[in-house]
Amino acid sequence: MLRNDMELFLDVASKAVRRENPERVIKCVDGDYDPPVPQGMQDNHCYCGWYIGHGIDLGRLHHGGWMPVKPGWHFGCGEFGAEGLDSREVMEAHYPEQWLKTASHEAWNPSVIPKAQSMNFHYLWYPTPQSLDDWINASQRHQEWITRLMTEAFRRLPGMNTFAIHLFIDAWPAGWMKTIMDVNRIPKKSWFTFRDVLAPVALSLRCDRTAGFSGEALRVELWVANDFDEILAGYQVAYEILHEGQVVASGIAPALCPPCSPTPQGIIQVDLPECQKRSSLQISAVLIDANGTPIHDTQLGLEVFPKIRPTLNQVYLFGDESAGALALESLGVERFTGPIEEAETILITDAAAYFASPAKVDQAVAQGATAILLALPTGSHTIGSQQIQVRSAGMGPRHFVSCDTNHPLVSGFHRQDFKFWFDENLGHASPILTSVLDADGWTPILQSGDGGWGRPWGSVSVSVERAEGKGLWRICQVEMMNRLKTNPVAALFVQRLLTEK
Repeated sequence: MLRNDMELFLDVASKAVRRENPERVIKCVDGDYDPPVPQGMQDNHCYCGWYIGHGIDLGRLHHGGWMPVKPGWHFGCGEFGAEGLDSREVMEAHYPEQWLKTASHEAWNPSVIPKAQSMNFHYLWYPTPQSLDDWINASQRHQEWITRLMTEAFRRLPGMNTFAIHLFIDAWPAGWMKTIMDVNRIPKKSWFTFRDVLAPVALSLRCDRTAGFSGEALRVELWVANDFDEILAGYQVAYEILHEGQVVASGIAPALCPPCSPTPQGIIQVDLPECQKRSSLQISAVLIDANGTPIHDTQLGLEVFPKIRPTLNQVYLFGDESAGALALESLGVERFTGPIEEAETILITDAAAYFASPAKVDQAVAQGATAILLALPTGSHTIGSQQIQVRSAGMGPRHFVSCDTNHPLVSGFHRQDFKFWFDENLGHASPILTSVLDADGWTPILQSGDGGWGRPWGSVSVSVERAEGKGLWRICQVEMMNRLKTNPVAALFVQRLLTEK
């Protein structure tokens, strides 16, 4: 059909339906970015957990946002999902032999699978795996995480009443990597998650934070989504908070379960306990019916970090002194107020100020100082006597960068620590990276990847260092200044940037 023919057909078909049922809700298309008819239910595709920022940012979706819709109307999401590779069993049974072979000096990667996207887009979400089994596990874990995060967000949206993961079952091996069940009808990890979240009556725990410092109080929302067209009377919700497996708090309350709707039950205040080292905390909740029978349960994990320890280091602020002073205060680092020539560390939060007057900083570095530049603008820059190129990140802003560089500044961090950070300005998670570096001759500290639909992908640096004279330059493109009070990994990393040689 041509466009005009399709619009005519949908218009006539809609009128035929409404002749028999004037109140029928009609959705002509799944994913109507350019709707074929001026009426009907709105529906959008949303792949913000794979094609970064697709439709809506992932952090804003998790916070309760959605794309623009007609006021008061219900809406749908005809497609969402993320890629999870086939199992080893499917690969070995059905894939051509050459897909599974690699040269002796090379690690396997999914670029050998036609139209698979994991090799390119994994840079946006998780560290580069090193073997076939690692690739399968990493991709399926990401698919599982996105399936839970997005499906729970949809169930909490009052106007969302139709959505479909893309796809449910694969028709042939390597047919569509976003399926949650393979060609042999064997579920991937995310299938079980999808089934759990789609229980007709389901609990949901939501927090914009993933970690915090000892002594903080985090707010965790508790929701009940009820798909039945009836009030669920006499239900209760009970919860426990466990720190390293030990119960530290618990509670029970009546549940509010009106028909056909998601309903917030209230806030669980989670007081993060004192700890001497990084530890795990879990909130578990269960919905109980009027007969005392458990109906649905869910869990949410958080990370607890010891409070930032003050250091004896002093840092000279160059440029935006107000922002820099707040950063130093939150990191337990004192400000150096002497002449720049005597400074051991220089923090530059305003690159324009450095470019306008670089001589004193360059001289201090040559004589032994460490200078840190945060968030250089795009373009080609001279830093001291070094050249570096800053480019906008392909595909858009990212929620993740990799610390798989073996650099001493990232020692001890977990592989996915630099991911889905809370934004203190917005009140929810937001992208942490908008630009990448072409930095030949510089040592990588943090990495990402870059490419696009029309150009090849590859690993690139997003934080680097390089020696000059007796000193050291460090550059970091990851957005840090609005993360330091609420994201322990961000705070610890910047503290290391400023204090460790």
